[in-house]
Amino acid sequence: PEINPAGGARIRDFIAAPQLDSPDEFLKRAMEFNPLRDPRILRRSLYYNLRQLASGKWTWKHDTRRAAEVQTEEMAAAGARRAEELWKAVPQIKCPTLVVRGVLSDVISDEQAEKFAGALPNGRLARVEKAGHNVQGDHPAGLLAVLQPFLEEIGL
Repeated sequence: PEINPAGGARIRDFIAAPQLDSPDEFLKRAMEFNPLRDPRILRRSLYYNLRQLASGKWTWKHDTRRAAEVQTEEMAAAGARRAEELWKAVPQIKCPTLVVRGVLSDVISDEQAEKFAGALPNGRLARVEKAGHNVQGDHPAGLLAVLQPFLEEIGL
């Protein structure tokens, strides 16, 4: 329910990218945005997330208009109300829950992740080294290393 505004803005700025000339330009931009990613895997991911326009330029398949919106006071207030609603709902999550945080994330701090995991009735926090916000893409083996014991412990 809570993120660091600067980290969220960095992601929004990346998503709100202008149209580019080629998928390779998107790959270059994505690697500059997150150098932890394996370029081979990232190229494949981009293949499924980009589309070519009639002009020959390339863009995201998803609608980026919301990411490009300028944050107004009204939007900030609505976001604060939504976060409050989410915090109220967290204790209702009764199943075992693993909160996974990439240690290098600028989107969620250790304190925020600890607060979230602590608010869950059956929650715990796992930290993955060498990973930012996108743990599964930044360090898949590290994600597996924390998921496997958790899943075994809860009988899955």
